[in-house]
Amino acid sequence: MILEHNLISWYRKNLRELPWRQHQTAYNVWLSEIILQQTQVIQGTPYYLKFMAKYPSVFDLANAPEDEVLKLWQGLGYYSRARNLHQTAQKIVRDFNGVFPTNSESLTQLKGIGEYTAAAISSIVNNESVPAIDGNAYRVFSRLFDVETPIDTPEGKKIIKKLITEHMSQKNPGDFNQAVMELGATICKPRQALCPECPLSNMCWAYQKQTIYERPVKSRKTKVKALYIDYLVVKSESGLVMQQRGQEDIWRGLYEFPGVSSSYLLSQDELKSSLEDFYNIKLNLLTLHASSSHQLTHRDLKIRFFIAQLAKKFSLEYTAWDKIPQKPVPKPIAMYLEQNFRLNKYELL
Repeated sequence: MILEHNLISWYRKNLRELPWRQHQTAYNVWLSEIILQQTQVIQGTPYYLKFMAKYPSVFDLANAPEDEVLKLWQGLGYYSRARNLHQTAQKIVRDFNGVFPTNSESLTQLKGIGEYTAAAISSIVNNESVPAIDGNAYRVFSRLFDVETPIDTPEGKKIIKKLITEHMSQKNPGDFNQAVMELGATICKPRQALCPECPLSNMCWAYQKQTIYERPVKSRKTKVKALYIDYLVVKSESGLVMQQRGQEDIWRGLYEFPGVSSSYLLSQDELKSSLEDFYNIKLNLLTLHASSSHQLTHRDLKIRFFIAQLAKKFSLEYTAWDKIPQKPVPKPIAMYLEQNFRLNKYELL
């Protein structure tokens, strides 16, 4: 088919030299795909290189402590990806002797591997003819065929999957899937699409109808809610009071200062009362030291850091100064520590 031929020919001439394309094993492709979920290539590449240097095989990753994996992941966000990555590596070593399943259906049974990731791994590594449909694929094919149905509906997803499957390469499915990803990332971009340079522009309905920037259609926008987090910074000669987040938190398994969260901005009296009740402490002094904002997909975090002096000791333990840099922490905590503490001198700036 012309579409398949033009697309794959363009890809083989124009593909970016990315590190995970040098040796396309199941482990390499899986690691790169998990890192690149919700992450741009330019940001994800250094993390991929760090992970490959630290854990060159699935056995190395499986044997690593979770805290170490989370620390190496620090800054990428969506930490469930790192926890799933680690747990899946352990399962592959424990149950499959380090060998990944060879088809997409079996791969989807592993934690953190959805249909897209499974299709990407299986088509690239095992030559299975199954479409890997990510945001790039939805954008490229909704424009190619000027699809008016919203892609965030079951009907829209079904239409796009049918179109891609009909044009899917049977001989080179891995190159086809990667070509669609590459086209969406470098040419058929959400804004400032480079249509004159596109190998498929002469068959693109949206280009001919000038509806490029009206495709893909989405029926709803993500509602972002504000979440206010207030942290207590308690310092001593031995270190800082820190705690590990619980099992159902946005930063589960990471370390942070003690604090409280609310759907609205607490007054200082409300904050003092909440902290004292929750931690069974008595605060002599509570001084605002720093504030920051942090954007997540569904949350706009408004964060304040308060220096605290206690009349009654915490039941929580201090983390030693020399151990703090080794702890995996959320990005706002990492930035606060970097900007406000000389950890090697154990002092507040």
